[in-house]
Amino acid sequence: MQVAHGAHVLDARDAYAVIQSRGKKLVFFGMYKKILLWVGSVILFSIMVLSWYFFVYTKAKIAHVVARQETEAKALAQVQKVVSIGTYAIVQNESVVRWSLGKPLIPDYMTSGLFNIGEGSVVVGEGVASGTFAVNMDTLQIGRITEEGKEGLLQETLKGPIFFDVKKFPQARFVVTEIVPQADSATSFMYRMKGTLTMKGVTQEIVFPVKIYQQEEKLYADARFEMDRTLWGITASSSSFYTNLGNDAVSNTVSLVISIVAKKQ
Repeated sequence: MQVAHGAHVLDARDAYAVIQSRGKKLVFFGMYKKILLWVGSVILFSIMVLSWYFFVYTKAKIAHVVARQETEAKALAQVQKVVSIGTYAIVQNESVVRWSLGKPLIPDYMTSGLFNIGEGSVVVGEGVASGTFAVNMDTLQIGRITEEGKEGLLQETLKGPIFFDVKKFPQARFVVTEIVPQADSATSFMYRMKGTLTMKGVTQEIVFPVKIYQQEEKLYADARFEMDRTLWGITASSSSFYTNLGNDAVSNTVSLVISIVAKKQ
């Protein structure tokens, strides 16, 4: 028996072989499609499991961090307390004034350093407080400067007559005139401090926020604020007083971070 196909003639065996071959291909492609669907399902399931695990892990991690922060905050709150009545003497080797200033025409320029705080005391009464402390200007140190290698020259310049003139004015002095508690000072320990700062023979009033609290027998006061150095006659390299300074102009504004530790007497 023969089967005609166009101009060609195939016997029954050849026709059967063609049909069988096509059938195998269809079966193969069917199995391949099923395998792909199975692999895709496994991948999708794996992604879902990993996503669920990541969600649960992240949630647990966040809960752990929050719980730890709450525990630390509670522990800190138990350690820190409102300062008790008494007289506190400045611990000089633990008290510093850190300063930093830049150059207005050089955005990334920054110079920083510190002064050591000298003798002083804080007296806390019933609803009132007073205090005074000295800043030893001749202890000026350069901590960071954009122009590396010029620390010594800058330190000498700042100690010299055109800036702090430490030989003539070895100390600056701050006198507390008023401490006003903020609304939440019982828990935040934040106050508004007013006082007079005498530096280079000039006295000016300043006001700034300060955190004041007690740990065991020590009083701690931490403040961060800015002041205009030219108010104390320190006008060197200020574009407000000199022209054509260019990149040598130094900012009038000085950033200060004051850290005071005082021990109860």
